[in-house]
Amino acid sequence: MQVFSTGFFNKNNYGLKPFFDSNLARFQIMLDLFCFDFGAKILMPRKRKKMMISDGAETPKVDLAQQIKNVAAGLWYISETDAEILAFTGNKADSVTKENLLNQIGKPSETSVEERDFIEFFTRLTQIRDWFGDEEKATAEKFAALKNLLENNLKDLKVFKVGQIQLDVYVIGLDIVGNLS
Repeated sequence: MQVFSTGFFNKNNYGLKPFFDSNLARFQIMLDLFCFDFGAKILMPRKRKKMMISDGAETPKVDLAQQIKNVAAGLWYISETDAEILAFTGNKADSVTKENLLNQIGKPSETSVEERDFIEFFTRLTQIRDWFGDEEKATAEKFAALKNLLENNLKDLKVFKVGQIQLDVYVIGLDIVGNLS
C-alpha cells in the first residue's frame, strides 16, 4: 500500500490518505472528493426529465401523466389488497376496449377482464360520509380531484379490472391525440 498526498489534500485538511497502488483507485477517490466538495450535479450532463412512455405515444401524454402522478401522490385504492395509484400511458388506439387494453399491457386475449362504469367506480371513492374524519375527507377530495382531471382530459373513460385472483384496475380513456391513457 502507498500513501498518496497532494496539495489538494493538505489544503483541505484531508491529511494523508492510504490508497491502493493504482491510478484507477486514485482517480476514484479524487472523483469522490470532487463530488463531495462541489456536488454531483456538476459532473452530470443536464438531461430533461422524461416519464417512460410507450414507443407509439406522443408528447401531450407526458404532461397528463405527470398531472395524474401529482394528483394521485399518496392515494391508495383500498380493497382486499391496497394498491398505489399510478399513471398509465399507452399507445394510439381507435377506441377504449378490453382488447386494446390487453394488447397494450401485454396480456393474453383470454385474460379475465371486467368492465365497470367510470362514474359508479368513483362515486364510492369521492362520497364524503357523516362519520369521516379529516383524513378520510382529504382522501375523498383527492379522489374527486383525480376524477375531475381525468374527465377534463380524457374521453370515453372506462374502468377495467384485469385478472382473477390478483386484480389490476385500469381507469383509462383516450387523450387528445388518441392514445390510451
